[in-house]
Amino acid sequence: MITELIDQLIPLVQSMGWLGVFLGVLLESIIIPIPSPLVPMGAGFILISRELSIETALSQIFIVIALIGSIAATIGSYIAYYIGYFGGQPFIERYGRYLGLSWKEITSFRDEKLGKWNVNVLIATGRAVPIIPLSVVSVLAGLIKVDLKNFTISTFIGCIPRYFVLGVLGWMVGAAYDRLTIILESAENALIIIILSLLAIYVVYNIIKRKTTPHRS
Repeated sequence: MITELIDQLIPLVQSMGWLGVFLGVLLESIIIPIPSPLVPMGAGFILISRELSIETALSQIFIVIALIGSIAATIGSYIAYYIGYFGGQPFIERYGRYLGLSWKEITSFRDEKLGKWNVNVLIATGRAVPIIPLSVVSVLAGLIKVDLKNFTISTFIGCIPRYFVLGVLGWMVGAAYDRLTIILESAENALIIIILSLLAIYVVYNIIKRKTTPHRS
């Protein structure tokens, strides 16, 4: 699958330059199966000459890949954000009882637990780590109804180091960027499995707890 995506997306980057980076990152932000490291790492290999000095290469990576990629990723993140924002509460209210969750518990977690943390910092950190899926962060931010302005700023700021690091890696490893993309995608998939497993454990715990807790009359 990675090879097919490379054959489709990388020529786009190669022929269109920074605009190809923008369109490629936008597509990978919207279409979940596309590995998020693919476009920035490919752009680092294709668009940034290895003959450049380190200072020049890093400045070009920052502008062409990090900034352009962050703008595209921010725009693309709105779809997942609005899915969580408008669909999260109705979904929990309708199916939450089967999962051992209620909307009241979600809002309580947001206000009492997350209230102790800076949610904007959490979003930016989630964006910055290359193996954390962008769509997961967007859906969760929408679910707890993070302010759109704060979501946008945190997403953009957090994506800059993400795409800068991936661009540098693509520039450094050269033609081997596709193999590194597979490694990072595997790490990202493993993280998704861990998150889903923890969620399943939490749901089962809630169901058992409710069944074993005596009801008060």
